[in-house]
Amino acid sequence: MEYHNPSGYDKNVTKANPEFDAFTRTMDKLLSVSHDELKRRMDAYKRKAAKNPRKRGPKPKAKDKALQ
Repeated sequence: MEYHNPSGYDKNVTKANPEFDAFTRTMDKLLSVSHDELKRRMDAYKRKAAKNPRKRGPKPKAKDKALQ
């Protein structure tokens, strides 16, 4: 009986495909960041982006400006 890996990840594939191995390493780094850290970084980016006077798209509402 042959072993079936449910995740679809085969360690033999990485030897034949270095691009897949690089992608896997990058995804492991991304997934190691906690959700709280990602939210903190996104909130900081949104505050910085809102200060741009030439921002395209919808502008922040009045209640959002009060939080800044």
